[in-house]
Amino acid sequence: MNISRRGFLAGIGAGLAGLGSGAGYRKLIPFVAPAENLVPGVATWYASACRECPGGCGLLLRNREARIVKAEGNPLHPINAGRLCARGQACLQGLYNPDRLARPRRRADGGWQEASWDAALAAIGPALADAHGRLGVITDLQSGSLAGLLSTWITQLGGSPTDVLVYEPLNYEPLRAANAAVYGRAEIPDYHLERADLLLSFGVDFLETWLSPVQLTRRFHRMRRVRNGHRAPFYYIGPRRSPTAVQADRYLQATPAQMAALAQWLQRSLRRPQGVAAGDPGIAPADARELVEALRRARRPLVLAGDPLPAGAEAQAVAQAAALLNAQSGTTAVDFRRTHALSGTATIAQQQEFLQRAAAGEFAVILILHANPLYAMPPALKAAEALGAAKLVVCLNSFEDETVAAAGHWALPVNAPAESWGDYSPQSGIHTLMQPAMGTHFESREAGDVLLQLARAAGVELPTAFGADTWYDYLRAQWRRLQQVAGLEGDFEEFWQRHVQEGGLTLPAAPVRRGTVAGQSAAAPVTLPAPEPGTLRLYVHPSLHHYDGRSANRPWLQEIPDPMTRAVWGSWVELHPESAAPLNVRSGDLVEVATDAGTVRLPVHVWEGVAPGVAALAAGQGHTAYGRYAKDVGVNAFGLLAPGTSVAARVRSTGRPGEHIRIHGEQNQHGRGIALAVALEELATAPPEPISLPLPAGYDRQHDVYHPGHEHTGFRWAMAVDLDRCTGCNACVVACYAENNIPLVGPLTTPVSGKAQLAHGREMTWIRIDR
Repeated sequence: MNISRRGFLAGIGAGLAGLGSGAGYRKLIPFVAPAENLVPGVATWYASACRECPGGCGLLLRNREARIVKAEGNPLHPINAGRLCARGQACLQGLYNPDRLARPRRRADGGWQEASWDAALAAIGPALADAHGRLGVITDLQSGSLAGLLSTWITQLGGSPTDVLVYEPLNYEPLRAANAAVYGRAEIPDYHLERADLLLSFGVDFLETWLSPVQLTRRFHRMRRVRNGHRAPFYYIGPRRSPTAVQADRYLQATPAQMAALAQWLQRSLRRPQGVAAGDPGIAPADARELVEALRRARRPLVLAGDPLPAGAEAQAVAQAAALLNAQSGTTAVDFRRTHALSGTATIAQQQEFLQRAAAGEFAVILILHANPLYAMPPALKAAEALGAAKLVVCLNSFEDETVAAAGHWALPVNAPAESWGDYSPQSGIHTLMQPAMGTHFESREAGDVLLQLARAAGVELPTAFGADTWYDYLRAQWRRLQQVAGLEGDFEEFWQRHVQEGGLTLPAAPVRRGTVAGQSAAAPVTLPAPEPGTLRLYVHPSLHHYDGRSANRPWLQEIPDPMTRAVWGSWVELHPESAAPLNVRSGDLVEVATDAGTVRLPVHVWEGVAPGVAALAAGQGHTAYGRYAKDVGVNAFGLLAPGTSVAARVRSTGRPGEHIRIHGEQNQHGRGIALAVALEELATAPPEPISLPLPAGYDRQHDVYHPGHEHTGFRWAMAVDLDRCTGCNACVVACYAENNIPLVGPLTTPVSGKAQLAHGREMTWIRIDR
């Protein structure tokens, strides 16, 4: 997408009209007296930030007649440069979701009762004051001004900023620990894939959910450009054939234990001037030697590893060996000048400490902002019991999730990101501004305003304590300081207006603080637990569509098939045929998966895309609350995990069929040549393929799958898709749903369930992606 700064600002310049003060941004435009800048049918664009995951992409929100109708990527943003993933495209379904909290609620007489905001503030404020500093906060990742406000808020109420737990289910703990051991920095660096001439991934699905997938996808495509008839090779070693894995030149299937053995063997081998190290490489010796030779030939290799979940010794061994390989090569693709905001999330040990203190009664009041610990924390942490020890639990959320439903005494509705002022810093030095692109859809308030109003109700003098009476004024004060830090002189109003229009400010990368690099040392041998007889290694991975569960209430993402299995509206466990044979199960059968933490029943999907000895299960489903589109759909994979360790699963057949709905067509092309492929080395000498355009003159009912159609006058539309660049992310499918208001099938209840209708092929997508 080519766009000049002048053209971009001209297109969204009207977006600031009507937003001149913090008082007016909540009001919808009445059509009986439309504002001067409102032209029916003409869109106004607002720059903001996507908060569907911690990646932090820049958004452009298209508003027509005072309602947001579409989300696109911001071409000026350094993270996504105009691109957007499927979850970002579906953010509107979080905004207009019918199950959002509409107004404040309090728990009374065993259920919820609606209350006014005045009643809520009058009840909670004195309780905060009476807590005398015995306050705890659990929040999702906040890295901008709201994080600073939370720190000041708990301090002004007598608590400590150390009692704020920044909780993300995917905290990348193995990666951070590996970087601490190798580089002396327990942080997540910026990975410049485009600088590598060879990429090796140990189970890292960077095209789907890892860190900032849109940014990494852009860089991956730059790395894979064909230059002088050659492009950088890509190897993927992992337990599951994911959309990232199928992009690789070589996909080598390996269990997590085999990955750990291979990573350490490669690191030992590459410390030698020639030859390979002794010992078992974990995979076929010929494949292992090929990897060693490829890494030695490469001038700028990059090795990616780091399970998003704290998955135990195997994940730690792989991550540390990968970090040592990168340190040994001296690659510039690992850049600590910009570290990811996820570096500051709580580790498992910090989560345990906080919950133990809560269970001991150290916190009289616990405030929970967006986080959902009762859904995603391992059962062994006993989060429900810990929260139950507090006298008062106040939840600031847009939805009644598991934590709100089971632990909350008050549920205070806060604005969706598209309705909010705010900022977010996904990486150090990148500051993304958020602005409301429409008025509030329910009786919700800004999260920052709720915190300030609660502090006032507790007796805190806001101007003295926070330097502002409202969240909007507090945010502007933070950006005044940012203007000074950036060394940008001039009028603040001009600075503010410009960066609201552009969507944020990017500062130069900070100089690298050199840590102790142990790159020439061998990885410390890790003793891996021996597999229990009769068990499979449970491999839980984030969902392409639902991430860690926060996107499960977006029905577009439920109905669009998983690109690898073509399954919809549910969960399934993936088994290799060798693992399924002793169980006497086939795809669609209902099986029971049990670990020491819990037991679930779900259908099995048998295919060769998962390693023998592994049971693969996507996280994100299995909600017991969170609205009609998420509740009771699939199973909760987090309920099977143990904190910080690998998990053995016992799988058995129930002898019953399961509900495994798959939207798939014919896998055999029957000689029609619909999907063709050619090796890069053969491309230069291959004869040109004949092109048969889908025109009535060339229609052949024996071979063509399209209808001859009708005559086109003036022009006709066509679409060209570069299948070599398509990753199967489904962003275009979700965008088609949004742009064309395509209806759903899934949530129907009569006369037959929507899932049953999908099973009969009654799908509504206008675009489908088959891998």
